[in-house]
Amino acid sequence: MSSSADTAFTEAVDTILSEWGEPFSAASTELTDALQELYRAELQFSPIWPEHRRRAFIAHHADIDAAELSTQFDDLIDTVTNEFGLDYGALPHPDDAAELITTARRQALDEFIDRRLNYELPDEIEDAQAPKTPAAEKPA
Repeated sequence: MSSSADTAFTEAVDTILSEWGEPFSAASTELTDALQELYRAELQFSPIWPEHRRRAFIAHHADIDAAELSTQFDDLIDTVTNEFGLDYGALPHPDDAAELITTARRQALDEFIDRRLNYELPDEIEDAQAPKTPAAEKPA
């Protein structure tokens, strides 16, 4: 990631993770917005892609990715708590649990972003640019 995009995204993530799960929080919407900004800064598109197509691609994938991350973030509450309980035979103190969960969410986000930015999204952009070959006709 570029340093300015990385800094802006890191700051947004800090806010999002601190608000995640709070009543009336807009963290999931903020996550979608942060992903859009990151994708806009980091993804490389062919010059033949018009701006509206780039915006649509970014918005679509940021929305899908935010939904997937939201599910992961929520699931990590049970995962982290259960793993701690199995390891230590007791539930973590609420303050410790919050820190463990935030750390797990940040790690999950970092791995997700690395995979999406470095592999999956560039491959999808490349596939969308590839000329479509007609499917072979089936004999009657």
